[in-house]
Amino acid sequence: MSLTKQDIERINEVLDRTNMHKNASERVIPEDYKSYLSQVTQEEKIIDLPAPCVPVRVVISTALDKLPDCPIHVNFHGGGFIHGQDKDDDLYCAHLAAEIHGIVVDVDYATSDQHPYPMAFDQSYAIVRMTYEKAPELGADSGRLSIGGSSAGGCLAAAIMLKNAKQHDFPLCLVVLEYAATDSWMPYQFAEDPHLERSRAFSEYYVDGELEKLREPYCSPAFAEDEALQNLPHTLFIAPAKCPFYETNQRLAVRMMEKGNEVSYHAFLDSVHGSVVRMTGEWREAQDVVIRYIKNA
Repeated sequence: MSLTKQDIERINEVLDRTNMHKNASERVIPEDYKSYLSQVTQEEKIIDLPAPCVPVRVVISTALDKLPDCPIHVNFHGGGFIHGQDKDDDLYCAHLAAEIHGIVVDVDYATSDQHPYPMAFDQSYAIVRMTYEKAPELGADSGRLSIGGSSAGGCLAAAIMLKNAKQHDFPLCLVVLEYAATDSWMPYQFAEDPHLERSRAFSEYYVDGELEKLREPYCSPAFAEDEALQNLPHTLFIAPAKCPFYETNQRLAVRMMEKGNEVSYHAFLDSVHGSVVRMTGEWREAQDVVIRYIKNA
């Protein structure tokens, strides 16, 4: 059953009341970090996709000193499937592109208040496939294609990994999961926990009130059957210990390792959910880890 007007008003009230980024504009962003914007070009494009997908905006960051046959990385931003790509994402992708001497495609997928699941997932999968096909035209090595995302974007990256393992549409040399929201049903298992109120609101919006969909593997990759976890690409988990998905992703990483996959797990004990892109806690150390793995993949 779709969300009613009253449901939407209730969810929006929760999201507004629990918004921790209202004062983000007051932050002081380090000058050395901002300087990465001058080391890349950033091009916005609107990509038309086959129906039923709606067009999707991407921001392509290309290093000014891009190397021949460079790596190409597709990034999916966070924001609970409600918030779009923003300037923090531009900075993060500029940093990645500059340091890998390559290309980063940032996908500004449809938000769930306008287009609920599976629209963002279908768009994102299509963009990865298109990036693989067009990598040679961009001067990148299609064999060095990686994907990754933070929070909601990490959920998309994990879901794409699962679907591609079944369909074999493109090779992935690395998947980066930064505090990935791999279990959107989890907040409902702790319905009385006020700290998860915002997560519940995101989940409800994502599936347009059809909560049973939250247990589908492409919606919540933590629900993937063991068989679906076989033959996966090297996966890097970036795991802030003060994150509601910390234990969920730890269990998923163990399950993936038990199925014979290569898994790297980096825990950051003094960091919170959102730290890598929002520049809090051990964000510099975490970004350096991501860059190292993409360069070496």
